[in-house]
Amino acid sequence: MKIMNQMTQPREQKSSMEPKDVTLSRFDPEGTGADPFAWCSYTDVILKDYPMQDSVLLSALNRALKGSAAHWLSQIVRGGKLSWPTFKEQFLSRFGGTETAATALIRMSRERPTETETLGAYGSRLRSMLQIKMQDLTMPEINAFID
Repeated sequence: MKIMNQMTQPREQKSSMEPKDVTLSRFDPEGTGADPFAWCSYTDVILKDYPMQDSVLLSALNRALKGSAAHWLSQIVRGGKLSWPTFKEQFLSRFGGTETAATALIRMSRERPTETETLGAYGSRLRSMLQIKMQDLTMPEINAFID
């Protein structure tokens, strides 16, 4: 009977019920241009379409995090319970620091393209970093940086 029900369901409904193998982008805090805020924003977009929690989220994060972030992940998980909002808060507390917009601009001014990065990709990366840092600022705060 179960097989019969599956066969009569519309194709798009069947595919939405199947588990998704979602890959999160990599994050290595020691890597060039590592931006925990940008990584979280990008991951927010993915998890909006493909919500995950507990062991599924842990597995995806385990594949995505590298270096000290991977080591840190293994230390914070207790009992297999994990939600994205809780993880994100702890992650930004650990790797996000208290970077102000001015500090972010100074850090960005020191950024250079990686060896394999085209100028277009470099510009796009800087633009994304700016958008994430400036999204919560008011116009007077933004103008203070321009003047």
